[in-house]
Amino acid sequence: MHLPGNHSHPTSENYATSVVENVPDLEIGAISGKIVSSYSGPDEGLITVTPLCEQQRTRCKINGAVRVLSNGTKASLGQKPWKTSHSGGYGMSVSLYETDYINGCLKGDPNADCFGIVVFERGAILAIADGVNWGEKSRKAAQCAIHAAIETLIDAEARTSRQMIANQVKAAMRAQEMILECGGASTTLCTMVVTPPADRSSSWIASTLCVGDSLAFAYCPNRKGKVKLLDLQNEARGNEHQRVLNDCCGSLGPVLQGTLPDWGNRSFCITKLSTDDFVFLATDGVYDNFDPVVRKIAVPLLDRKSPPVENEEQLIELSAEDRRKQITANMQTVVESSEEMCPLTARTCCASFMNSVSKMTDTKRNEATKAQLELMCSMDHQKYAKTYMTEVKKIPGKLDHATIVVYQVGQHQRDSMAPDEVQSLPVDLGFHYYSLSKDAIGSQSGSKN
Repeated sequence: MHLPGNHSHPTSENYATSVVENVPDLEIGAISGKIVSSYSGPDEGLITVTPLCEQQRTRCKINGAVRVLSNGTKASLGQKPWKTSHSGGYGMSVSLYETDYINGCLKGDPNADCFGIVVFERGAILAIADGVNWGEKSRKAAQCAIHAAIETLIDAEARTSRQMIANQVKAAMRAQEMILECGGASTTLCTMVVTPPADRSSSWIASTLCVGDSLAFAYCPNRKGKVKLLDLQNEARGNEHQRVLNDCCGSLGPVLQGTLPDWGNRSFCITKLSTDDFVFLATDGVYDNFDPVVRKIAVPLLDRKSPPVENEEQLIELSAEDRRKQITANMQTVVESSEEMCPLTARTCCASFMNSVSKMTDTKRNEATKAQLELMCSMDHQKYAKTYMTEVKKIPGKLDHATIVVYQVGQHQRDSMAPDEVQSLPVDLGFHYYSLSKDAIGSQSGSKN
């Protein structure tokens, strides 16, 4: 299906567009059944923020113990236990930055990413946000975006994919309002709603909205051909432009004229899925570390007006399209390698990606730490800056906050394991990695605390 006037994905199961009017109008089923799990992170995730209450709400702080009523009857997000994880729906968020020995924390703290997932018996809501730059205000923006988006979508009704996308646009607009209300900075936002088949002959449908560079992917193990992992927004963005690292090209918050968001990089996707497919949302801290340019084995193919910089002539040049294909191919390799070790679940999928990006950035993180220790010994800021710029930046990998949330398509029941039985994962991914042994399946927590 080709969407008129815009790019679309060249497969039968995914439709991508940057124009909301071009979203296909497919019949979808209704999310149904009890909530199997509700999970958010890092730390307290979406319940950390306190939205200003509208006139119809009781004014009170949202946290795990306070009941917030809407129209006097409906409990809000603060009433849900947001640490109830599930093997079919899971999220992780970690910092890949080096330790800041001067301030006694990790560089880039606090982690300005946020994720949330609600798994129903049939269907799910996923959301992820990446606060732009560092600091408390960026973190607050991401938390507000996830809180507002899930709060809006959890009660939304839709019979078609176009109606669902309209709900997600409303959720993004509510996220913008809440960011401004709470004094947040700017953030990306990606939301996905997975709905069951409308009838026995139809497919599961994932409706996705992205603002900025937090992206959605699908891994379809039974898909014909070698390509089983898809970047769902790829064709909506087009293949003619090279990705510029550290430029999200769009975000919510007071970005334009002090109060307006930047919708410039907005995209919409409708994806047909089968039972046991996996969908996941990831921040650039995850997928950029699968980029051959970030891994220092390639450079972007550009119309050069100046000679290449030192050592660039030894690297292969990749077009924007080939570069994106290589990213998804590298990500697919991680998932397939995980399948060889143990049964693939949302939990093991998250752990596999976090293992990979952590190992990918180990050397860079260690060298950045050494450069900082040299600074502490000499207090020579110029030497530190020179070492970091000339040496550390040459090393493959990208130090960033890395966040992923995964859902396994299908019908789910509650896990047999109680939330308080879930063990914490290691804090420092630079030295300890997530276990993927069969004994560890279903026994690991999702966010780094």
